[in-house]
Amino acid sequence: MNAVERFIKKMAIIQLLFLLFFQLVFHREHTFTKWKTLARYEGVIENNYTAIMDAISSK
Repeated sequence: MNAVERFIKKMAIIQLLFLLFFQLVFHREHTFTKWKTLARYEGVIENNYTAIMDAISSK
């Protein structure tokens, strides 16, 4: 049981390190702003809830 706990702790620490690393990289490179404009270009951000409801109700 002790070995399993050590393994879980190591995995949690590794995951935390990766999270911090990628957060720093993305915020310094302004990648989020590029993704926002890409999402806006693709139409992902738009609120088209009524169009979806019209499509569902017309069936």
